[in-house]
Amino acid sequence: MWCRNQQLCSPSPSGGFACLTSMLADDFSCDDPTTGCGFLFTSLVKAALEAAPAGASGILAFINPNYDPPLAAQNLEAWVAGAGYQASIITYFQSATRVASLNFSQYKLIFIPAGAPMGEFGGGMTDILNDALTAVQAKIAAFISAG
Repeated sequence: MWCRNQQLCSPSPSGGFACLTSMLADDFSCDDPTTGCGFLFTSLVKAALEAAPAGASGILAFINPNYDPPLAAQNLEAWVAGAGYQASIITYFQSATRVASLNFSQYKLIFIPAGAPMGEFGGGMTDILNDALTAVQAKIAAFISAG
């Protein structure tokens, strides 16, 4: 399932979840999991993790957690905690050269944050990583529709 902007998508009976956000919630003031857009993303994370295939685990996030300041990572971690999960379920991934070798099916949720220019401010998507994900769009589609 693709979730775009502030829409909560209804769960698919099969496959995993992919959240592609084109808003800057992952970079700015959406870190409070109890109100506003923070609550929206906390609800999305919880619904995705609860409804995703049982054999999968965790979140694959295309975020650089070491970026200074790490706003995208901090907000995602706040949403995950607000949903009742530990941040340790998040796998951060930033290697564009290794995207083609990823096994998406092992994850419950793929999180693709806002892109450049503002997404890079807080550790979000870069143009190079976006190009690498575009090259494997068929694998992402298969992840979403797999049963």
